[in-house]
Amino acid sequence: MIRWQGSEYDFDIDKAGTAELREIKRKYGLSLRKLLEGMQEMDVDAVTCLYWLVMTSDGKHDDLVLGDDLEFPVVEFMSAWAESESQEEAEPDPTRDGSLPDTATLPSNGSSTKTLAKSGTSTSPASRASTASSHGTPTG
Repeated sequence: MIRWQGSEYDFDIDKAGTAELREIKRKYGLSLRKLLEGMQEMDVDAVTCLYWLVMTSDGKHDDLVLGDDLEFPVVEFMSAWAESESQEEAEPDPTRDGSLPDTATLPSNGSSTKTLAKSGTSTSPASRASTASSHGTPTG
């Protein structure tokens, strides 16, 4: 959730669609990777693309055209973006706070499978020859 100029935009860059990403690629030559890298570097083209993605994500600004004529305060927008990202990171993950999600667990009746074969994995120290070969050193 990003707050920008009195509005809240429920935007997640991970859910950007192919149509939007192709528009960015066609107009600015930025792949998704380059877009993300450019955002980190505060590249004006990447930030313009991000701004366009966020503004059009609510369906109210569908008439906004991605291009060099798109004017907005870049540093202020990126500050709002960074704040939304830090708030998102600060939200606790329900699986990390010691409690698991509320799910039903079926009772276990144990295993009736007997293990007959020995494991091919050795727990003894590696031989000198196998250690040398694992480091790219020829053996022999």
